[in-house]
Amino acid sequence: MQQLLYNLVGNANKFTSNGQIKVGLYIVNEFSKKLNLPLTVEDTGIGISNEDLKNVFEDYY
Repeated sequence: MQQLLYNLVGNANKFTSNGQIKVGLYIVNEFSKKLNLPLTVEDTGIGISNEDLKNVFEDYY
């Protein structure tokens, strides 16, 4: 999880020369036996092309 967050924030920082970067961590089903913690990283950088977007969850992309 630490490496994932480091990579996402690092990438957002690298490609956002002007604007903002927002990191969010939310608790879902707080009183359930299984805790769900969605993590979001949003930025106003250049984004990901549609061609590259389909590969972002591939290993070693």
